[in-house]
Amino acid sequence: MPRARVAGLAWPEFQLRQVQRVHAMHVVVVAGRVSRDIVEGLDRLRAEGMSATLVRTPADAADLFHPDEAVLVLSGAAVVDAARLDALFDAPEATILCLRGPDVDPRYELIDARDRWIGIARLQGAQVRETAEVVGKWDFGSMLLRAAVRTKVQRIVLTESDHLIDVAEPGAAARAARALLSAVAMTARGWGGRYAIEPAARIVARLAIDVLPSAARGAPWLATALLVVAPIVTLMGGIALGFALVLFAATTSAIGRLAVGATGCPARLVAVLPALNTIAVILVLAIATWPHGHDLTQPFAATVLIGLAGLGMRLKPTGAAPVWLADIAGSALILFVASLFGSIGLTLGLLATVAHNFASLGWLQNRLSEPLTR
Repeated sequence: MPRARVAGLAWPEFQLRQVQRVHAMHVVVVAGRVSRDIVEGLDRLRAEGMSATLVRTPADAADLFHPDEAVLVLSGAAVVDAARLDALFDAPEATILCLRGPDVDPRYELIDARDRWIGIARLQGAQVRETAEVVGKWDFGSMLLRAAVRTKVQRIVLTESDHLIDVAEPGAAARAARALLSAVAMTARGWGGRYAIEPAARIVARLAIDVLPSAARGAPWLATALLVVAPIVTLMGGIALGFALVLFAATTSAIGRLAVGATGCPARLVAVLPALNTIAVILVLAIATWPHGHDLTQPFAATVLIGLAGLGMRLKPTGAAPVWLADIAGSALILFVASLFGSIGLTLGLLATVAHNFASLGWLQNRLSEPLTR
């Protein structure tokens, strides 16, 4: 078993998180020697509500699998792209991941003259039960492979795009963590999220790659706290500080999402943060533009901005979006910079964001209307 830490996780817990990532119903760990890392990893998964069992021999595991259930087998030291692991677990029949060619690392188990198994497979519960009952002192993973090959199991030959890394190699654990982090898909649609928040979050995540599990657990709570205090800070210190906290919260939330994607830790506050972010922005705008005289330009512009942004958020276009598309993060960034120049700057910033969101709404409406007007 590798002793390297991947994305801040000890190898046993990293493997457990990969199983958790694909939404497995139950985890069974077969370990002849029970290490502290295995025990701590299992304890954390159980605390999160995951059903997990530790056994010392394959024979002890035989009765823990239903014959008809799909079983994801993780053995060895290979790390593959998370999307590949998801696809494997959802495969309709027994399948193994392998490498093909004369230059394949000989440490991987030889299947035949062409392929070597990397230690990851999706098998049927009945096959695992039968093998566990007769494995004896042989390697459990190797015996599972042999049993699968005899039944002409399906094979998926991995390519370089699958981010295959063997963490037993020197320095490979760090490369695996960076590859997993890079593979986390971007969810931002507008320019603020795509070109300001997301790049900043990825830089921080790469610098803090050894503490990504802590970021996955703590970043959503920190982002929530920042959004809660943002309106209070606006009331006491001005709109610039309020929007600075909103932007900081958005970046913190993005760091947490990246950490979850790289480590496989469960996501937290997924349903709360988007709504809280919207509420915080509305409150910051309302406090900053509350009318104190006869000039209603700022409150009117703020009201229109909120309406346009709300309509834009409801529209979900298909295909690629233009680089200039407005979003909450982008509008917050514009208003933050504009507010540094006083009341006139804030007014101009509000007018600019209103125009920007109006143009974005027009583009979104046009894109969604195209199939109906052909």
